[in-house]
Amino acid sequence: MKWSKFLQKWSLKMRMSLFMIFAIVYHVKADYYSWRGGISGNHWSDAANWTVSGGASTDYPGQNRMSDIVVIISTNGHNDPVLNVSVAINSLTINQSASLYNDGLHNLTTSGDVVIGPNSGNSSASLKLCAGTSGTDLIVGGSISGYGNLYMYGTGQTVQIANDMTVAGFIPNHAGHFGSTVDFNGTVSQSITPLNGFYTFDYLKIDNLNYGITNRATNYIEVDADLEGSGLLHGGNSALYLAGNLTMAPNSLICDSSTFILYAGTNGSNGRFDWQYVDQQQFYILVVEDNYARLTGNVTVTNTLDFEGALVSSYGNIK
Repeated sequence: MKWSKFLQKWSLKMRMSLFMIFAIVYHVKADYYSWRGGISGNHWSDAANWTVSGGASTDYPGQNRMSDIVVIISTNGHNDPVLNVSVAINSLTINQSASLYNDGLHNLTTSGDVVIGPNSGNSSASLKLCAGTSGTDLIVGGSISGYGNLYMYGTGQTVQIANDMTVAGFIPNHAGHFGSTVDFNGTVSQSITPLNGFYTFDYLKIDNLNYGITNRATNYIEVDADLEGSGLLHGGNSALYLAGNLTMAPNSLICDSSTFILYAGTNGSNGRFDWQYVDQQQFYILVVEDNYARLTGNVTVTNTLDFEGALVSSYGNIK
């Protein structure tokens, strides 16, 4: 029996089901793209700059599929790729002695992980989100990790992360460009685990409502602007320094055995805020170093309260 006559015997529903199966298999097929650069400039959108599964490419990663797996090979500083088009891909790996820049206009979305320097010692691998953007430059559907560095150059930039953050180097205010935000918005338990022991954020947003994020820094996390969001933040055993406002949802800070420090950045060394507002939360150890801290709700301290500055209670009490 010929194939066409065989299909005629099937119902329309069965034929549509067969079509969908073929379509799904086709679209989830992952192609492996490797940057070779310099063939035709350094733009991501030029297919000549890529090989795909070992052969010449006729398109660029993310142009036709979201399942593409991308590796930026070592360039030794020559012909590093520039993301000049917004794309959605499966995953991204940046090898030693290679950098990926965005052009300040476009963004990158991955459904899986971003790895910046996969091997120990890969400290010269980097992802650089350049100045000029004011939107969400990087959306990571998995974790962001590696032994390299993530730079944020632009005011108003946002990175969204759906799983863990363990990348070794994180520079959020490169060249003095303040105003960047890292937003943890996953639907699984997340953690912040700096390989080098600490991170400094500008704005830190916690939007994981059901599972929360845990601070696993061996030294500390520093937030130079506001700590905000509607999710849960577990303090772990680490320290968190805050120079801006604590505007998370009431009682969303799970103190564990952590130390929370309101340090003298507000109206002090950086002069970026007039007052430092603290929403109603519970702390294990609370250290007030700032002379401009102000309560906006009741605060509970379960272990130690250390005053080295001043705390103005305008709308709440401390107990």
